[in-house]
Amino acid sequence: MRPRCNARVLLTPILLAASLCQSQSAHADSYVSNQVVVHFKDGALTSCRDSTVAMVGGTVIDVLPVINYYVIQLPDTAVIAAVATIGTSYCVDDVSPNGVASDATLFTPNDYHYPDLDYLHNTGQNGGTPGADIHAEEGWNFIREAP
Repeated sequence: MRPRCNARVLLTPILLAASLCQSQSAHADSYVSNQVVVHFKDGALTSCRDSTVAMVGGTVIDVLPVINYYVIQLPDTAVIAAVATIGTSYCVDDVSPNGVASDATLFTPNDYHYPDLDYLHNTGQNGGTPGADIHAEEGWNFIREAP
């Protein structure tokens, strides 16, 4: 007698793998595929920062020293694994994938005077030059609290 093959048993791993791939690709669109942003604790030693970056074989490609944020380039696209690994370091305050934002997601204050403040976001109002501003919305989208 020939053993019966249950199609449901065979298809379950395939469907599970397909759903995981689809889930990962949906999330991959919202962050850079091989970068993380690390916020080191105030007073973190250079040796601790260097060893933390080395834990994932990364390279520092940008530094915002006033607020202790470092953009780390990873050797591969294992961003979620790198976030988990870097998060175990005692000198790390926060770590996350390097998110991709569109203009539609930028934070805008609800102050009714804000549209008149062309030095914060110049759209050409008051005869100004569009874009000739300090790009405050982009900054607020990055950090919304005082260092």
